[in-house]
Order: sequence, then structure tokens, then C-alpha cells
Amino acid sequence: AGVSVRVAGDHTAGGAWVAELFGLDEVVQEAIRASHERWDGTGRPLGLDGSDIPWASLCVQAAHWVCETAERSGNPLRARAEISRTPVDLLVPALGHAVATAVREVVRDDETWLAVWDDSLAARLALAGASEGKPSRRKVIGAAEAMGTVVDSAVREEGRAARVAGLARALGAEMGLPAGHVDALGVAGLLLDIGQLGVPRH
Repeated sequence: AGVSVRVAGDHTAGGAWVAELFGLDEVVQEAIRASHERWDGTGRPLGLDGSDIPWASLCVQAAHWVCETAERSGNPLRARAEISRTPVDLLVPALGHAVATAVREVVRDDETWLAVWDDSLAARLALAGASEGKPSRRKVIGAAEAMGTVVDSAVREEGRAARVAGLARALGAEMGLPAGHVDALGVAGLLLDIGQLGVPRH
């Protein structure tokens, strides 16, 4: 049966559309668009399975699940213990073996876990993702962080988008993805739930 990592929804197309309007690359758009897909093929809306699902989507989905687990438990430390005890085999139907293994490793890393629950994470994410000498990139990341804050205030809890972004970046790094992809995961994490604001699908 496995763990219920995501509840499939209809806001992913709207979120991907917003990412496109922001001028974000296809990695970010696809990470959002396919973030409700499951490794076993039971996700939606695209009906993808296995390696047809972009790695970025699986990483963002895993980060989102970690944050949902923490919110449900009401305590980040209790959530960390729960996630650490979750057998990898229960995560595989949703995330595949590589991402399921990586999420457990990321959660067990003290530095990553403490950083994700740090109140200054959003500001540090904007700096970490901003390449020196590229102010337009800094502005895009800053705008994505601002939009994540708007989404959190409307439909989530404060700091949720930054936590998803931080965990997604850590997962990408754990899996050895190139630096550009790790940055894209952070931006996708910030914008993941923007479609929940009622952005029209096209």
C-alpha cells in the first residue's frame, strides 16, 4: 500500500503556468506540473509513472510530504522521528527507491533539519540560490520567495514554502543533481502551491 505522500490535486497546471510567466526554466515548470505524480503510476493529472516522472518533481513532492508530516504532528522533532522510522519500502510507490532513500538521509542530517526549521531560512534561500553577478536571477528568486510567502499566508502556514524549498534543494544535492537543478528545485518548492490561490488553468 505504501505511505500517502501526496493528495492529488488540480492546482499543478496553474502553478506551472505561473512559473512559465515568471520566465522560469522548464525544470521548474515540470517540477510543479508533475508534483502529484507517483512512481507506481497512480498519481495525476498526467498519469506518469517510474522514470517518466521528472526527478525534480519527485524531490519537491518528497519535501512537501516531509513538511505535511511535520505540520500534522505539530512538532518538527516528532515528525523527524516518524519519518526516520518510516521504511523506505513504504515510500517507494510514491517516490521511487532513489528519492525515498534520499529523503530519509536528508531528514537524518542534523544540519539540514535544523536549517529547514530556522526562521531566517527564506532569506538564506534567496541568497543561496542567487548567483553572483546575476541580479535578474536574484530578483526572480526573491519574487518566488515573496509568492511563496503569499501562498503560505493564504492557504498554508508561515514558512512552509521556504521549508519545502530547503528540503527539495537538500534532496537534489543528496542525489548528486547539478547545481542548476538544485537551484531550480528550490524555486519549484517556493512556488509549488501557488495554484491553490485560484490561478486559472490553461
